[in-house]
Amino acid sequence: MSTCATMNITPIKIGAIDYAVEAWDKVESTREERWGQISEYNHTIQVDTECQDWQIVETIAHEIGHAICTRCDLEVSEHVISTVSASVAALLRDNPQLVEWIMSISDKGQS
Repeated sequence: MSTCATMNITPIKIGAIDYAVEAWDKVESTREERWGQISEYNHTIQVDTECQDWQIVETIAHEIGHAICTRCDLEVSEHVISTVSASVAALLRDNPQLVEWIMSISDKGQS
């Protein structure tokens, strides 16, 4: 299992907003029956770090999905966000060469 400190996640930039990734208290996440949440007001993504690493990745991807939909003024169901975020997380996990390629062109200042 990871913690936000061991994950070493810098703020995630979505549009013009930088979102800090923070550990979310297990008691509160259990009470809310969620692994994560995003605050547009505080610009934070909170994640229950006491779950498996793959669940943390999917949770962060899920909350990023909410932020993108908010930024784009899209009304999308929770089911769609869950399905797309799980698929994107799996895509990135299963294709590290794609991530490396994206990073290589980003490092060159290309977009």
